[in-house]
Amino acid sequence: MAPSLLLHRDPAQFPDPGAFIADRFEGAAHGPFFPFGGGARACIGRHLAQAEIRNVVPVVLRATRLRPLAREAERLVERATIPTPARGALVTAGF
Repeated sequence: MAPSLLLHRDPAQFPDPGAFIADRFEGAAHGPFFPFGGGARACIGRHLAQAEIRNVVPVVLRATRLRPLAREAERLVERATIPTPARGALVTAGF
């Protein structure tokens, strides 16, 4: 079993792994990036999730302005094998 949490945060593979860089994975895969797993046990919803990310998320983000509810930055915590915002990254949406 490959430790995806550690690989995805490896500065040798991903410069500044803690920063959000939206186009980091544009085009081809970069380094050991496998958020949906692989092989026979890969995520069954992978293709649907990728289609939503490509088509729905850009439309929503163009139509709304998201603002965080908290003033301080979110701290990442590990839940299962996934880093997630400690407080849930709550935002308000304005149109």
